[in-house]
Amino acid sequence: MLVISGLVILLGLYLIYKTFAIFGIWTILWTGVVSTFSGLILNLFYGARSEKDGEVVFNPSEWPKFIQILISLGIGYYLFTILSNPEINNYDYWFGMSYLILLTAVPIVRSFIVLLRDRNDFVSISATQLKYRDNSTRMEFEKSNIKYAKSTITGITLVMTDDSEHQIPLSNMNFKVSDKANLLKELAKDFPSGPAESENTDEVSGEVADA
Repeated sequence: MLVISGLVILLGLYLIYKTFAIFGIWTILWTGVVSTFSGLILNLFYGARSEKDGEVVFNPSEWPKFIQILISLGIGYYLFTILSNPEINNYDYWFGMSYLILLTAVPIVRSFIVLLRDRNDFVSISATQLKYRDNSTRMEFEKSNIKYAKSTITGITLVMTDDSEHQIPLSNMNFKVSDKANLLKELAKDFPSGPAESENTDEVSGEVADA
């Protein structure tokens, strides 16, 4: 087991060394910085919350991810031009192409498919109902039947007045961490975030909120 672990570490170090040797350490660093921070900056300009006729809708914008895909395509093309250098030998060329396919092309294709799949997903909150759409799944709940909402790793769980639970899988619905936090704040206006907050508050529930 120790030998295998050692070989895996050596292989990893070799892959890092070879990648830097082919593309250049500064190229890898600046493209990584651009890819990371462009996504963070773009997300600051596109919110998920909108309100119309008293109904609050959380439908994350697709533009940040779409622009991020275009940026990734640009970075991938730039790295490909480096491989087009006649001085690159055949081994380095195919090593670099494998890097571009596995770490650039595949993630781009996956991101585009997920973007198309989740583009119409939403959570809406009206005076009497909470509704959401996750691809073909459409659910709606009377707010009077919801006891409280709580955050989970993959989304938000609604705990009903009969103590049953229903998970809203925000991680599969194009919701960012900030979108989830804003949705929880909105839900907190009608429901507490967990049983601890209900203690000594006469169980603030959907029934009280609708009263």
